[in-house]
Formats: sequence, C-alpha cells, structure tokens
Amino acid sequence: MPPSDRAPSQPDSTDLSHEGTSVPPSGSTSSRPADETSTIRPIRETLLPEGAVGVGWRSEICGIIAELEGIGFCEVIAEALPPASGSQRRARFRPWQTGRRGTLARTSQPSARPGSQREADRLRHHTEGEPGLGDRGVSDRRAAGWRGWPFDARQRAEQREAIGGKDGVVVPEELSALIARGISAVPHGVSLSLGGAEPVQESRVIHLAECARALGSPLASEHIAFVRANGVEAGHLLPVPRTREALDALTRNISRTQRELDVPLAVENIATLFEWPDAEFTEAEFLRELVERTGVHLLVDIANVYANARNSSRDPLTELLSLPTERLAYCHIAGGHESGGRYHDTHVHPVPAEVLALVADFTAASGVAARRVPFMLERDGNYPPATELITELNAIATAADRPTITRRPTPAIP
Repeated sequence: MPPSDRAPSQPDSTDLSHEGTSVPPSGSTSSRPADETSTIRPIRETLLPEGAVGVGWRSEICGIIAELEGIGFCEVIAEALPPASGSQRRARFRPWQTGRRGTLARTSQPSARPGSQREADRLRHHTEGEPGLGDRGVSDRRAAGWRGWPFDARQRAEQREAIGGKDGVVVPEELSALIARGISAVPHGVSLSLGGAEPVQESRVIHLAECARALGSPLASEHIAFVRANGVEAGHLLPVPRTREALDALTRNISRTQRELDVPLAVENIATLFEWPDAEFTEAEFLRELVERTGVHLLVDIANVYANARNSSRDPLTELLSLPTERLAYCHIAGGHESGGRYHDTHVHPVPAEVLALVADFTAASGVAARRVPFMLERDGNYPPATELITELNAIATAADRPTITRRPTPAIP
C-alpha cells in the first residue's frame, strides 16, 4: 500500500495484556469468558451537552471554528496530537488539577502536526464498518453499588516509564482557546485496532488516555474496526466479523482500553463496502452483546448507517432504529458521493439531502430522547469557505431540531 495510506504509527508496540480486577454485574448472564470480564466505569447521565451541535476540529479550519457561536462540543483526532516533550510537560497545567476545563497547555505550538492529522484522516475514511451499543446490565451494576475502577496515578506513571511513555500531549493554542470557552473536546482514536485479534498496543491506549486528560474530555471514542494484523498495517478501517470469536477479541480489547482511560469510552460503527460471511449475529445483536459485556457507549455515525443500508438495498431508517441506542453518546454526520454504483462515505463532500432526511426521521421517530443526543459534523478535507461550513452545520441543526449556529462578530481593527 502507498506510504501515505498507512495508519499513524507510534514507536512502542508493547501490548496492554495486564488484566485488572474483574467485577461481574449483579445478576448478569453474559457469555463473556470468565478470565476476560471487564471492569465497568460508573454510568454518567450526560457526557456531552444535551441537544448540542458539534464539529470535527481540524487544524486546517481551526480559524473558522474559533468564530462559531452556538457549537456545544468538538472532536479532535487523537493521533494528530503529538506527545509532549519534557519541557512542554513541565509547562503544562492539567484541567483536573485546577478544576477548570480549558486551563490547559502553556505550549507555543499553534497547530498539532497537520501532516499527522492528514495521515489520520486518510486512515479513517478509505473503508469503514460495524456499530455498537445497548443498555442492559447497567441498572444491575448501579443497584449493586458499582463505584467504577480504582485509579492509581503512581502505578500509571510507573507503567508509562516502563514502556518509555510520555506524560501529556501538545494541545494547539487554538484548541485550548476553544476549550477555555467551555466547549468540550473529545479525542477520537483511529489506530487502536479494537477489533483485531491481537491485544491493543499499550502505547496507543496510553496516548488516547493522555489526550483525554490534556483536553479535560468527558469521554474518548474509537472505532469498531481493525487496522492491522500480524504486524501489517492495512491503512484502512476494516470491518469486524460478526462472530462470537471476533466478539470475544473485541470485548477483550475494549476492556483493556477502558481500564487505562479515566473517562468513558464510546465506539463507532464504520461504513464498509463488504461484510464477512458466516455472521452469527445481526448488527443489532452484535452491539447489544458488546455493551452487555463491556458497558461501552455508542457513537453512531448516521452517514455510515446510510451508506451501508444503501449499498445493501436495505432501509436506512429501519437499520438505524434497530440499533441499541440506549447508550448513545453522540452521533456523526458526514458527506459522501456515489461512484461505480456504490455510495462512498468520504467526509470530503457535502452532507447529502438523504442523510439529512435520515437525521430528521431519526429525531422524529425517537422523540424526546433523540432531541437530547448531540450531533456532530465531520469534515476531513476539501474544506469549504466559512459561510458554506456554517450552512452545512445549520442544515444538521434544522434536521435535528436544534438552534442555529452563527458566526461571532469580528472585532473591529482600530
């Protein structure tokens, strides 16, 4: 594959193979393997502002995003935030130490390695596939007095030292300024390979956790996909077979990731141009079993649901409503185009009318609950002028019955 299509890499490939304390939910009948039970974080009622409209933060359009009034959150590619050097770490304030979201890095780097960002964007949007979530087992854990996993900062520091990990990441000044305005930022991973047969690499999980800490994030997200096998990088987000064996591997990797994160994890369905044969679950069944085992949240990409349904001659709304969205954290909306008789989710084209109609139908069919779900525009290239970007954001806001986004007045130059 061309080097430009390769997944972002990190030097350390140590596996996250250590297991934490296992606490099965009360009354659970889950079929997870006995030696791979996960430790579930306490459930948070609200991860992101209810009913918010968000946008994918990219260095190429950070100036436009800084002028937006009315956005409730943003999402940044975790692999686009480089690890901080020793001097940068010493100069960094932590939001969890100050108690104020947005009191972040005092670094002087204006943008986080746009080359890395472009690499991450290329990885995400070549090929995509599978969603996840439901809510069973959550009330059982609450009733049993669940208090989440223990966090030992010293132990984490020792683990980072053992694998040569760095404490902290470089947060661009523009992103720090956005967070200082009270706008939540979510790190979105693209390289963990949660659906791979091999254990997730500890260095990659630690990086995602460091991003969440540096940004003061309420959650982190990744994909239900795999991007590597036997040391070979695919350069694409590849779909996970819907088999029990694949579900076991996915469960293990999500559980390992959850143990390192200090915030909840949401996993995203991907768009795919093919499905593996011999599926043992429907997509909804697969996702319900996944959340029952792990307690993970769901990031539903509505554009991906549309793409998969259209390419398989299924009804998009029926597919969307069949998903176990009780644990829905937020939704992605993105553009695409048709080529060769297939619809491709590209994230570099405008959101089509059919996807906006699906957003409106989902909001109407799901009632009050859907009106609280945050929606986010993803744009990863071919960026339009500010007026067009705002128009696209407001098309989503209108479809989802949300307040409009405006542009902040530009201060007059004396």
